[in-house]
Amino acid sequence: MENMQKWIVRIIATVVFGFCIALIVTGQKTVGFPYLVRMLIGLFGLLLLLYFYNKKNQ
Repeated sequence: MENMQKWIVRIIATVVFGFCIALIVTGQKTVGFPYLVRMLIGLFGLLLLLYFYNKKNQ
């Protein structure tokens, strides 16, 4: 059961990572405040993933 939970967490983290990267890439294509906010949300998501990874592996 614990092994299954690890796989689910990894899959969710991978999907969130891909979504954040997509936000950054699509926000970079156009100039404007809404696109800057989109990129910042994507960056915040990546930093949040990094925080949880580092917290788990201290």
